[in-house]
Amino acid sequence: MTDDEIDATILEILIDDGRASGSEVVRRVDAPAWRVRSRLASLLGTEGMRVTAFIDPVLIGRPIVAMLDISSDDPGALPDILSGLDGVAWIARCESGRVYAQVSMASTRDLMLLLDDHVRAIPAVSRVATNLLLKGVTRPLRGSAQGEPARPFTFLGGSPVQIDDIDRLMIVTLQRDGRTPFTELSSLTGLSVPAVRQRFQRLVRTGTLSVVARPWPSMLGRMCTAHLAVRTIGKTAPLVEVLAVLPDVTFVAECAGDADLLIEVSSANRERLETQAAIIRGLPGVGRVIVDPHVDVRATVPHF
Repeated sequence: MTDDEIDATILEILIDDGRASGSEVVRRVDAPAWRVRSRLASLLGTEGMRVTAFIDPVLIGRPIVAMLDISSDDPGALPDILSGLDGVAWIARCESGRVYAQVSMASTRDLMLLLDDHVRAIPAVSRVATNLLLKGVTRPLRGSAQGEPARPFTFLGGSPVQIDDIDRLMIVTLQRDGRTPFTELSSLTGLSVPAVRQRFQRLVRTGTLSVVARPWPSMLGRMCTAHLAVRTIGKTAPLVEVLAVLPDVTFVAECAGDADLLIEVSSANRERLETQAAIIRGLPGVGRVIVDPHVDVRATVPHF
């Protein structure tokens, strides 16, 4: 196997299980163990790949999730500023000059404070539109379209799962580094290693938590990723079902705000992206579609 083939296989393993051990990765890759371990270490040290915990933000007391659409006279400076704000999970600067920021907050009051005291207070910002995310689907990004089932999410409601402060501490730690050893989690929580491992396994088994790799799309051959804002004619739910099975669609959210649907499309090249956008525009019930390719993306603490 070439290094690229080894890397591709390792990425597929980590996308399924971000905490797969080095021994497990070696066992599953058909290449000499020393090469596999070397490539694994290289990938884990790459800025473009992160292993993190994905959760329902409700569980950490942040049930209000929104996408901010920000216009600015200096969009290039915004990602650095926004990434330092509490509650900002994801930022994309796009070709149009707009900057999109996904935020999760404890309450609508906190969202208003973020908007008024921080985002709108940035001197170069001229406009901020807010879309509240209600529900939708997300799908892991892979190197090729594999019919990966989409995972639903719902916000602005309660969660049936109950967690305690120790669970929350483990979750927050794993969001920073999904491969944090159980020994370190044990020291942080004051529990034994077996007790920490048992808690982690319970969180995974109940679907509360998943620890997975999220490489930059370019590492998977997806060289063109875009944010799509869609206005619909009629109900949005039937469209979500159709969009969720399109091979390049990785995220669809039903919204309350300027857009009815927000979509992320990740394609191999610009031509394929435009083809995917044309398919979406041609779907029954789709009205206005704004396609805005990403120029720069920052993920601080992604949730779902």
